[in-house]
Amino acid sequence: MKNRYAILRFIGSIYKIIGAILAIIVGALGLLIGVGIAAISQYAIGEAIYLFLSIEENTRTTAYLLQKRETIPPSPAAPPVE
Repeated sequence: MKNRYAILRFIGSIYKIIGAILAIIVGALGLLIGVGIAAISQYAIGEAIYLFLSIEENTRTTAYLLQKRETIPPSPAAPPVE
């Protein structure tokens, strides 16, 4: 299936990159704890966006497979459904 929401993927990647850069700066310079928290928060936001995208993709795939399953006629040996 085609990847959807390219802009959200881009934004998620940007948040992750900013978070990683801030983490490197904090580690190299030993700056304030607040900057470290900001870096972790930025990275977490990027991961959350990717999590939501994965949930959406899995939901879409499941719905597609369920629709495909419903179109298969029942076997003749199956009892009638009431």
